[in-house]
Amino acid sequence: MINAYEINPYIRRINYRVFDAKEIYSSTEPADHELAYVYRGEVIISGAKRECSAHEGDLLLFSPADSFTITAGASGTALGCIHFDPIYDLHSERAELTNRPKDAIGRQKEDLLVPDNKLPILKLRDKTKVRALFDTVFDTAKSDSYIKRKSAFLELISALAENNFKSLIKLPDPHPIEIQIKAYIDSGRCMSSGLEELAGLFAYDKFYLEKRFRERFGTGIISYRNQKRMEVAKELLKSDTVSGVAEKTGFKSIYSFSRAYKQFYGIAPSKEPFKCKV
Repeated sequence: MINAYEINPYIRRINYRVFDAKEIYSSTEPADHELAYVYRGEVIISGAKRECSAHEGDLLLFSPADSFTITAGASGTALGCIHFDPIYDLHSERAELTNRPKDAIGRQKEDLLVPDNKLPILKLRDKTKVRALFDTVFDTAKSDSYIKRKSAFLELISALAENNFKSLIKLPDPHPIEIQIKAYIDSGRCMSSGLEELAGLFAYDKFYLEKRFRERFGTGIISYRNQKRMEVAKELLKSDTVSGVAEKTGFKSIYSFSRAYKQFYGIAPSKEPFKCKV
């Protein structure tokens, strides 16, 4: 199950569909998540372990974890449908809008947005508010503003979270700043960044950052950065030249790189038993 830090929805398509009496809407696993608002009539949802019915004003959520059949009621039905991925990734824009097995789009179980009660009918505390938010998403779909559409959709998910997605609201405090800095260093994006530069990037006092980092990890920020820098350098030396590694790890010269490397590992990079040249 995903959490609030990961939510970054990609809205694939929004459409309005009308179905005749007893018409079947879908009978397989969807390729993406789908929110369906019942604007008119009744729908019967049949799954492997359940059968339920939804009526006008109800909101349904189906995910790639579901295998279901939706049948329109005796008087037909009208649904507003939002197809989306809760987390935008490389699969999002490539996934076709077709019903197909969930393993065909690379989705993992932890990437799914599933209601706490495992049922497709969501609990709505304020149906009027949810209807208004859903309509807002539909209205912005008529414009070219994807940002407005996404903003309205996020507000809709937020309104649904308390009664349907506990994992989205019962979270610890946001990641402490020292963990954010460690993750940034681990990403390899600050090979040569100094403490002041990092402090400016994260908008914190450098002494405060250093204190928080040292208290949690037992070492200073720059010491940790140097350690990761050398680890990256050693790995790169297996397939690159000393000069190439020096440049990629942010050193101004081969000399300064060689000196730092020898100080850290006790051996010059040119003496490492890898197939590399200066």
